[in-house]
Formats: sequence, structure tokens, C-alpha cells
Amino acid sequence: MIKKFVLLFFTVFTLIIAEGKIVYLTFDDVPNKNTPKLLEILKKEQIKATFFPIGNYIRKESDKDIIRQIKDDGHALGLHTMTHDAKKIYNKSKPETLVNELIQEQDLIESITGERVIIFRPPFGSFKNITKIQADQMVNKGIKLWDWNAGSGDWMHKNVPDIMKTLKQMGTGPKMVVLLHTKDITVEALPEVIKYYRSKGYEFRAWSLDEHFMLNSLKDPRL
Repeated sequence: MIKKFVLLFFTVFTLIIAEGKIVYLTFDDVPNKNTPKLLEILKKEQIKATFFPIGNYIRKESDKDIIRQIKDDGHALGLHTMTHDAKKIYNKSKPETLVNELIQEQDLIESITGERVIIFRPPFGSFKNITKIQADQMVNKGIKLWDWNAGSGDWMHKNVPDIMKTLKQMGTGPKMVVLLHTKDITVEALPEVIKYYRSKGYEFRAWSLDEHFMLNSLKDPRL
């Protein structure tokens, strides 16, 4: 009887874990001096995350080494455009500019890692930025778009408590995509961010095509 109870308990426990809450930590605007520090924390905590480089930030061989380390450590790489220039990439009179930058960045990352990256994090988000024309162009190129549903505010906050307060206000849904950057305060806050989501029973994952889900303001399931 006891053995049956223990077996049932662990079966139910396993199902709960398998169907539990998932959090995706995502880092925009890499590589920079803080990226290796973030990678070190993630390795120590045995967590996989998703990194979105800006193509024009990858200039030196040391920058390429960081991109290689991201891949070698088992994290996911995404696209964040070459320039991060909103006036340029979201120019309504030249809608093709965005996809052209994405293709250029795909080529760059592939030349470094051998991987053809297809997930795209729009600078400043897709809301009021990505047009239907641009969405069609991305679909034609096999590019997926991924916003976020939990902003940390690390781009504006000056201390960890404010970052944590902002994140906690985002709620605890079944799948949380957390927007982080690569600032000094991000490095300081990351252990607390990890601690918080662990305390809420989340499993940490990196983006993968097999588990991709729609997260864009256009509500376009193709992306």
C-alpha cells in the first residue's frame, strides 16, 4: 500500500513538474562587457537563457568569442537588427529595411556560429512598430517574432529593489518571457531575479522552435 502511494505521489509530482510554469530569461543588446558576467551567473545557476545581439555591436574578435560562448554554453541566440535604429528599421516608406537588417544579422551570426538564427526580438517591441507588410516579409523569410510579457525596467531603474518590484507587478503566468538587458544593474539583479522565479516554482528554459509560442502585438500566429 505504501509503495503504491509513493509511486502515485512521484507520478503526480512528475506530471506537475512537466506541466509546470516556465520562465524564459531574455537579454537584449549583447555583446558588451557585462555579457560574460551574465553568462557566468547563468552557468553557476545551471540556467539556459536567450540572447539577442545587435549586429553592429559585433566588431572585434572578442565580440565574436562572446557570441560563440553563448552558443557553446547552450543558450539560444536571436536577432535584434544590425543598427537598433528605430527611425531606420521602422521607416514606413521603406518597410524592407527591417527584414534586410535581419538577413544581414542572420548571415553575420551564421558566419560566427554556423547556426541560422530565426527568432527576432524587435527593438522597443512590436507594438506600433511592426507593420503587416513587415510581418509578411518576415514570414516569407521564415523569421519568428518574440516580444515579452514581463519587463524588468533594468534599462531605467538604478537599483535592484526597483527592478524586482517591477517584475513582481508583471504577475506569474504559466509562461513568462522576461525582458532584461546587459547593464551593470542587470548583473547585480540577475541572482535576485533567478531566486524570485525559483521561489514561484518556475522552470527556466531558452527559446526553441519546438516550443515557440505567439508573443507579438499583431496577434499574428504565423510569427
